[in-house]
Amino acid sequence: MSNQNNVEEVFFKFLMQYQFDLESLDYSSIEKRRSALQTLSEISNSGINVFDISKREVVFYSSNFGRLLGYSPSDYEKTGQNFFIEKIHPEDLFKLSSLSVSILKLFNAFSNEEKLNHKMISE
Repeated sequence: MSNQNNVEEVFFKFLMQYQFDLESLDYSSIEKRRSALQTLSEISNSGINVFDISKREVVFYSSNFGRLLGYSPSDYEKTGQNFFIEKIHPEDLFKLSSLSVSILKLFNAFSNEEKLNHKMISE
């Protein structure tokens, strides 16, 4: 089984349980916060990405995200998160997928109001 299959099996299969009313999703909120997220990434010298559970993809990368890892945006603009997934050691990739599912389960236990007070930070 390939690394990509492990990720799909563990992480993306878990995400399939989430169903959304696409008509009710407000993507303007990402656009409204894009500048603030970019500024925060520069102030904190960190890369920020926003993962959209509905689309099951990263919908925002701060402009310094790849640079901090030694890549230019042109390296990952077309393939997005798959570019970074391919860079992770196979054993770590499966562990990261499992950990991500555990974190999502934890967040799922929070009320909608509590969810607004939490974020995931990884190094």
